[in-house]
Amino acid sequence: ESKAVVKNLERLENAESVLATLKAEIKAVEEKISAIGEITSDKKDAIEAARAAYDALGTDSKVLVSNYNVLVAAEIKFDEFFASVADVEAKINAIGTVLLSKEDEIKAAREAYDELTDDAKELVSNYETLEKAEKIFNILDMLFGWIVKIFDFLASIFKSTQFMF
Repeated sequence: ESKAVVKNLERLENAESVLATLKAEIKAVEEKISAIGEITSDKKDAIEAARAAYDALGTDSKVLVSNYNVLVAAEIKFDEFFASVADVEAKINAIGTVLLSKEDEIKAAREAYDELTDDAKELVSNYETLEKAEKIFNILDMLFGWIVKIFDFLASIFKSTQFMF
């Protein structure tokens, strides 16, 4: 009878050891997820490490990770973060040749850029193109205004002098 108790004790101790290991693995995953924090451009490695640690868990252990939803939200937000940068870059590229008719495209690109976080703004690879487009547009707009004023002035001279050919 005491031999049976000893066998059961060994099984219990083994089960407790396995349980302690599983709890430690789950806790390590939860800590990796918690370490992600606020989503910025430098969080890719932390998100990938948390995902790899979670994926390495067994199916039964995965359901015990209390902050898995935080990992999923971080992955989505990180993807959206880079998608917003790509969207701004696409809007800047859409400006093309700067003409007075491109005012709406230039404004849309500026507004999209201004809505980015400071961290995301640093990732926009073609921001200088937007700045140049704005400067060129402002010069074109100013020149066009002068041309209109010159034509108006010349038209008033021609009307007042009854110019004949």
